[in-house]
Amino acid sequence: METTQFESRAYTPQISKDHSDMVRRIAWFLDKPMTKTLEHIILIVSALIEPSKICLSCQDNSDCKTCVFCSLLSEKDKEVILKAFNIRRVGE
Repeated sequence: METTQFESRAYTPQISKDHSDMVRRIAWFLDKPMTKTLEHIILIVSALIEPSKICLSCQDNSDCKTCVFCSLLSEKDKEVILKAFNIRRVGE
């Protein structure tokens, strides 16, 4: 999966000095800026978690059609999630 350019977000996560140091050292190892390193870390962690579990825990169902986790789900998984939240597909 290739990273894409995104609009800058208003929220800037605050992380501890220890965690910032860890990201910096990983960035040095990867020979990448810390921002790109964080993107890689997020992609790696995302690949380790079942998309359906992320979907079921999500608190923002405003844009499921373009959510990367939703797009990774099988049709059967999508049906289970939609049913769990009592959401109907458009046109049903």
